[in-house]
Amino acid sequence: MEPDMSGSQKRAHIIKLPVELLTMIGRELKDEPRSLAWFGQACRAFHPVAMPLVYQNIDTRRHSWKRSCRHLLSLVAFPACAQHVESISFADSCVARDISDCDPAMQKAIGQAIKQLFGIQLKKFDLEENGDTLIVMAAAALAPKLSKLELAPVGPWSNTNFMLSNSPKSNGPRRKCIFKNLTKISVGRSIQNVDNLDGLLHSAPNLQTLSIHKARGGSSLTARLPSLTSLCLSDSNMNPGDLRQMLQACNNLVCFEYSDVTYPNQPPSPAQVIDLLAPCQNTLQKLHLSSCFADRPDRLEPRQLPAPWLTKLDRFPALRQVAVDYKALERGGKEEDDGGALAKLVWDCPALEGLFVMGVDSFETEEFACFTRSVVEQHRWPRLEMLKLQTTPSASGERKKHDRVLKELWAELELCEPDSDAGKLRAAGVDLRAVSGHRCTYPFAE
Repeated sequence: MEPDMSGSQKRAHIIKLPVELLTMIGRELKDEPRSLAWFGQACRAFHPVAMPLVYQNIDTRRHSWKRSCRHLLSLVAFPACAQHVESISFADSCVARDISDCDPAMQKAIGQAIKQLFGIQLKKFDLEENGDTLIVMAAAALAPKLSKLELAPVGPWSNTNFMLSNSPKSNGPRRKCIFKNLTKISVGRSIQNVDNLDGLLHSAPNLQTLSIHKARGGSSLTARLPSLTSLCLSDSNMNPGDLRQMLQACNNLVCFEYSDVTYPNQPPSPAQVIDLLAPCQNTLQKLHLSSCFADRPDRLEPRQLPAPWLTKLDRFPALRQVAVDYKALERGGKEEDDGGALAKLVWDCPALEGLFVMGVDSFETEEFACFTRSVVEQHRWPRLEMLKLQTTPSASGERKKHDRVLKELWAELELCEPDSDAGKLRAAGVDLRAVSGHRCTYPFAE
């Protein structure tokens, strides 16, 4: 006998569910873009729920080459889709070549959008060399909610100055579009010349976080970044002039990371980097400085650089977290060295909460004792809670030596005798840790 479906027993249809429940169903599928797209196409009621989730985070690494191209081109051709985009991660190539596979109506829509945004005739533009840059910037410009942009293209990345126009009535270049909500930009190693980002940086006046891997160039930068609070230049290849131009645009930095420096023609010394941070001396709270000079003693000769050593951070009274290579500190000869280089470095940083010392192969007893006296007897840093000592990463053939150094260092810090320096620091509330150079990736991470 079939069940009675009359009256109150009638089966409820899924489209009668509240929008909040349908949205929860869609969010369960957000990690499976194809299933989410099918969910949106299954019913007219599901479409307005699924489409914002489909286009919320565009990541070309999650799709095949062809599918990622179509995703970006759809944003340019159909601006209604771009209204939902909050982040774009571009790690692909040859996006522009896929335009030829689009139907004529879509090609026309893409051409009209680009002309309206940048005043560029698509037919006269070199898509082979500059197409990826043009399409990604157009997609970003049409996304009003865009807050995060990651660029790691496989192919060439051209200059973004096509996003600027020179007006005789204004001082300097004028932006053709503004990314009001863009607060974070991450740039991969394929975009090596920082000058190519000038147009993009001009168009992001509210940018707060900028990370550039393997950066080089930058002497032609004209953008100013008053809202930028965090700048990371990892594996940098900038010379002092380029770095000066970059830091002059950022006078409100709170966090600065300059690490894994390679060997440019005229490399900045650690002390020079500190000098170039003068524009943000009143705002800087986190400093991570790891220089190639610390790994190459021959690069530390005074005759090669005007100011190779780190001495004091007295210009930065707001510093709370400091990560620095031990070998970059200025220390005198054996007769005059009082072992106070580390204490001297942060002596005038009363707000210091955490200190991360890299490149510790053998931490001198005098150095440790001097720092301990400054903490315990002189109460120089009342907020100090953490002291991390990281060993120097070694080659695979020297791994045993590295492990031995780490074991000895850890054993020394584990001494619980009240009279030992480690015991005194722990009694003062300082957490002591020994960190392997092969495992730690970010000094301020817990």
